[in-house]
Amino acid sequence: MSNVTLFVPLENGTTMMVPPDMEDAQSEKQEGERKYGDVKFADPANGKYPIDTEEHIRAAWNYIHKGKDADKYSPDKLAAIKSRIVSAWKEKIEKSGPPEAREDAMAENENEERKREEREDAARRDAEGERMTKVIMDAMEKRFDAFAKRLDAMEADSSRRDAGEKKREEEDCSRGDGDLGKIREDSRRRDSRARRDGESEEEYNRRCDAEEEEERKREDSRKREDARRRDSEEERKREDARRRDAEEARKREDAARREDAVSHAELKREVDRLRNLMLKQPSDDDRNALAAIRDRISHVAAYYDDAVPTPLPGETPLAFRRRAISKYQPKSKNFKSIDLASITDAEAFDAIEAVIIQDAVAAAKAPGVVPMGTIRERKRHDETGRVITEYEGDPAAWTSQFAAPRMVGSLILEKGGK
Repeated sequence: MSNVTLFVPLENGTTMMVPPDMEDAQSEKQEGERKYGDVKFADPANGKYPIDTEEHIRAAWNYIHKGKDADKYSPDKLAAIKSRIVSAWKEKIEKSGPPEAREDAMAENENEERKREEREDAARRDAEGERMTKVIMDAMEKRFDAFAKRLDAMEADSSRRDAGEKKREEEDCSRGDGDLGKIREDSRRRDSRARRDGESEEEYNRRCDAEEEEERKREDSRKREDARRRDSEEERKREDARRRDAEEARKREDAARREDAVSHAELKREVDRLRNLMLKQPSDDDRNALAAIRDRISHVAAYYDDAVPTPLPGETPLAFRRRAISKYQPKSKNFKSIDLASITDAEAFDAIEAVIIQDAVAAAKAPGVVPMGTIRERKRHDETGRVITEYEGDPAAWTSQFAAPRMVGSLILEKGGK
């Protein structure tokens, strides 16, 4: 290959300049066609990277990813070459294309997704910025409106104060307080440098000074009167506050005394109740009734290994019956939800109590209460006070030790019944 520029004559009489790189490109293309024949190239301009067979396609893909080969092309040409190789790969090797191409596509998709998310985030930020701007503008507008209202109120207050001052001056004038109208008129004359007829400069100055001194005295008197009025008003407010505080303190003290009285009365009632319970002794009939109740309860308590309850000091027989039987009330199907405190009739309570005891004993004796292979001991007292011991459960739990050992045998019969 030569690095000399060639000038090729054309049919129209002109000459075309062929740079050295064009000559080299033509030479490379001819060399590629001579070497590989009339095949399809990934770089058809230079006859490089044949893509006619699987071997050539894989080799072209490997070479185009090497730096020395890829650096010879611009980004657009390099992308076109890779695209031809990928198309040939999909056509002759695998439809999904080269693995690197798939990774590039995935990376490109991820890049597009990232750009899309960035655009959405930017749009959200813009929308949020617009919303915040609107909120700030609305808040500022409200603040401005409030400020304008405050200015209007201040102007109205100032107008009211001016009107009040004018009204007070008119009232002072109406009361004949020091010829204030005449003094204002003289002040206006003095300000305008008016002088009375025949009045000298010295007399004019003395008169103005005297009038100013009189005005200052009146102003000082008015200020002292205003100060006394303000002090009196403040003293009245402080006195009102002291009265309110004293009234609140009196109310709190009354409430505390009432609460203490209520607490004292409740405490006294509770002490009296406990004292009555401690001092009141049951009669003989109550003692007999309580003993009979404990005896009935002991019959069912023995089935559950429970201790027989003891009557509390001052507890009536009926209250003791309710408390003692309520423990076994859930065992009764018919009366497990009834309110025993609502039963005031003695005969009705006797019937309900008997059913609850019967159901509780039946529940204790029900199959499955005592596990198989076990036996339970139960002691009770009869009418004479003797202790009777009963056992419940599986009889095999104690008879098995007296049973003969099990024997297993076999009978062999000969053929023919012999």
